[in-house]
Amino acid sequence: MKYLYTIFCVCLSLSLLACDSENESQEGGKQPETPEVPEDSVCEILWDNSHSYFMGLKGSPVEMIEKRIQEEDGEKIEMPYVYSFNEKGNLVKYDPFGVTEQASRWVPVDARISTYQYDDKGRLVVALIKTVGVTEDDLVYTIEYGNHDLYVPLPFAVGTLDFVLQKGVTTIRENGNVLLTCDGVNTAFYTNEESMGFFKLKVEKTYQYDNKKYPVSSVETKTMQTMIISKQTVKYDFDKNGFLLNREILTDMSGEYEMPEGSCWEKKVTTYDNESYMAAQKTTVDYVNTIEGMESENHYELQYWYNDKKLLTGITKKTAGLTSGEDAEESYSYSSFDEQGNWVEGHYWLNTDVDETHLTGDFIVQRKFVY
Repeated sequence: MKYLYTIFCVCLSLSLLACDSENESQEGGKQPETPEVPEDSVCEILWDNSHSYFMGLKGSPVEMIEKRIQEEDGEKIEMPYVYSFNEKGNLVKYDPFGVTEQASRWVPVDARISTYQYDDKGRLVVALIKTVGVTEDDLVYTIEYGNHDLYVPLPFAVGTLDFVLQKGVTTIRENGNVLLTCDGVNTAFYTNEESMGFFKLKVEKTYQYDNKKYPVSSVETKTMQTMIISKQTVKYDFDKNGFLLNREILTDMSGEYEMPEGSCWEKKVTTYDNESYMAAQKTTVDYVNTIEGMESENHYELQYWYNDKKLLTGITKKTAGLTSGEDAEESYSYSSFDEQGNWVEGHYWLNTDVDETHLTGDFIVQRKFVY
């Protein structure tokens, strides 16, 4: 059982960008020259490109099956993830467990399969997130568009892409209920409810644009009745083509402990590459808790390493100040590529101390493409 849980955690924590890693010096593999991409196939504005472009895929695949394999104590566990694309390179289906029917399901967790529909202009209009065998948990998102030029963050992931902007969005509904609205001028507003044990939290989030195409800031508050449980402020810095350069997230959790604002907070600042989708360069994290009996601090830095093809090869963590624990690292390397230039076999070394959402271990990763 622990092996299944390990694979599941890795599935949720890794972005596909990390999957696009390689190690050019690794023996036994030969890297082909990356085919030239016609200039007219890539849009100047990042967010007007396809999902396969975000993922760093080449050759316009219609399907990708990624299999992660872990061997431990003589046991071999395999988990396939299936991605299907339309002719424009946008996701039409994402199955992170490789199962489509309840009868074939053996994973001891909720298996969620996502499908996506587009209009005749190629815009995402419906996202269905289906929980296998639990129809009452299905989520249906519908998106309506207007004529404005603002790029609005989607309140759900598209496959493994967890930060996606769509131009012209006016309304997004979840199971028929309004989840997000945009005035098309300067503001987008999100509201929803989340469970916190036996209680319900009201979540409200406002994006501000300040006469720009992309959000410059957002403020999110979580309240229970009249009590503010947490408040999160995000500052964004986009370039003119929509590439995110910097993101600063300040979260105050003091209200969760019914303490004054500033008693418990975390600040996370990330810089990104200006030519890639969400390719982090460096992240600094500062956590401070001054609540009596709970005093603690945690300060560390994550450095991301890439090769000359902008493929992630490693992450190193350096601690500082009063941080407990030792420095840690992860590595990503690849040994085989197909004729389109997409890697088809690689190796991950993951470390809980770098990313607590997954466990430490070795993983062989294999990908198969249909073009």
